[in-house]
Amino acid sequence: MVVISVKSIMNMSSTTMSLVRYSNIIQPMFKEGKSISSIHRELQKLNSDVTYYQVRKFLQECHSRNLPARRKTYHPRSLAPYLSTIKEIIADTYKADSSATIAFILGRLRERNIFVSASQVRDIRKMLGFVRATTKYCHMIRDVNKEKRIDFCTRMIDSKEDFANCIFTDESTVQVDCCVKYCYVKKGDFYSRLRSKAKHPVKLHLWGGISMRGATELAIFPGEMRLNSQKYCEILERCFVRFNRSIYNGNFIMKCIQLRQQIKNVEQLRDAVLAFWKTLTPEVCARYVKGIQLRMVKVVDQNGRNIEE
Repeated sequence: MVVISVKSIMNMSSTTMSLVRYSNIIQPMFKEGKSISSIHRELQKLNSDVTYYQVRKFLQECHSRNLPARRKTYHPRSLAPYLSTIKEIIADTYKADSSATIAFILGRLRERNIFVSASQVRDIRKMLGFVRATTKYCHMIRDVNKEKRIDFCTRMIDSKEDFANCIFTDESTVQVDCCVKYCYVKKGDFYSRLRSKAKHPVKLHLWGGISMRGATELAIFPGEMRLNSQKYCEILERCFVRFNRSIYNGNFIMKCIQLRQQIKNVEQLRDAVLAFWKTLTPEVCARYVKGIQLRMVKVVDQNGRNIEE
């Protein structure tokens, strides 16, 4: 049972008198070392009108000792004249290179005769909304090709091209490999982290195409075979020309094949690829082709760079 002296109640202000009925909750939590924020959150479940400062004042008036002050948002007063410049440099640095280090940013600031600590840069970086994320890698695009991508996409957008009479083709390679990034193991269990990785993984070369009318035949070659010009012409004659006699310019549209079943040899890999290719009905292919129009807008917005698929 929690007991509050009459003298303490008489000395209370009107703002904290309303919390007397919650003494059986506040006092035990305070004695257990709970913070004011924890007590406030607990009282919020019973009465949403209770504020943090009411709880703090109630405890101050009931106890003679001083309570720890609530931590406030960091505001670097000494950096106030340079704060806008620091924010601008940090934003420009990460816009140019999102992998820039704190040391590099500090070096740029020293060039402006602004001397700050690494912790201050981290606080301002967090204030600007930058968070740590996993790096994703993509194919490099040369500046010359970026211009060509922008020119092609701009012309197609202006002419409202729907690609109804186009066939999109490309070659690709698939292989059986383990590439998981995370695993969950008990502390000290080393062997559960190990994953078998083949020295020469099973690999297949593929060639195929899709259009609004469906997919072409799929050409599959062993991974050790080298595709020369003669072999490539045979592919075009067998798979492409037979599918449609009219040939137009195309772009890469072939999606990655995500094989969810366990593949152990070349035969199983070939069967899985063919099973996936059969799912590319004219409706599915048409949906892929129609998505090109959205991707072209993104390419123009990104100045020819890689886009988010």
